[in-house]
Amino acid sequence: MTSRTSVPSELSVIGIDIGKDVFHLVGFDADGKIALRKKIRRLGLVPTFEKLPRCLVGMESCLSAHFVSRTLRKLGFKPRIIPAMYVVPFVKLCAPHHNLTNHQMVLVVTGREAGMTEVDGKEQAAAALQAIHSAFANRPPPALLSGSLQLSDTEYAEVIAFDGLDWRDVTFDLVQACADVVFWFAPEAFCYYLPGLMAAGFRENRCDSNAYDALIGCLDRSPEPAYWDDFFLPRWTLLSPEEIEAVSAWATWLAAVQPDDFPEHTYGRVQDTLTLLSLSAEERVSES
Repeated sequence: MTSRTSVPSELSVIGIDIGKDVFHLVGFDADGKIALRKKIRRLGLVPTFEKLPRCLVGMESCLSAHFVSRTLRKLGFKPRIIPAMYVVPFVKLCAPHHNLTNHQMVLVVTGREAGMTEVDGKEQAAAALQAIHSAFANRPPPALLSGSLQLSDTEYAEVIAFDGLDWRDVTFDLVQACADVVFWFAPEAFCYYLPGLMAAGFRENRCDSNAYDALIGCLDRSPEPAYWDDFFLPRWTLLSPEEIEAVSAWATWLAAVQPDDFPEHTYGRVQDTLTLLSLSAEERVSES
């Protein structure tokens, strides 16, 4: 199939395969025929899409998808983030040979293959819970629950309630009773019990926790890492890229089930913070 890099006059839908530095675009016309196939650098996102006709844009859920979605929405496009569990990986759309018809590719990109117009909260929860269990499966228990010697009796009681507990056994009742424990945990304990705090809500279909408010508050911060404080840095920067992506899936679910519980753009800033954390984590992995 020949590469098509000229600007088409009409497009029905565009699919984006989002890479770390390079994005692959596949555009289809109203008849399901490929009208655009293009590879661009991340910094070329806005200049490229400014020249394209406004249409639906589909992308697989990932950390950068939220940034791409907001950027394209500002340009007048209709972005749709599709959970990975619903779609054939978008990289297949960019391969020179594939076993999908053009019509099937349109279905995949728009998410109609899953028969959905918007993502169901329960299905999002199931996918995010699976991501959490996979990402945090090998994180070791902490040697120290808290390094502070200045905890009040109440704060100490919250911490000690987790003593010897596997993160998979954290219940939503415990999360509710110890809503501020994220502030008292030592960094290793924070990272170990973070998946338990998130997973408890999925298992019991609950999202109304002050602990979740605390986590969102932690992540809603300046886009300049230089301004990140001494509480945030020793904890969140210990997470691996896979663990950060699982947190992103949890935050995406939370935004879907309680979109109005925080000020406008809060969830967007949370995803921006997670993107920066992920890039930093990936750099540490590549250097090790």
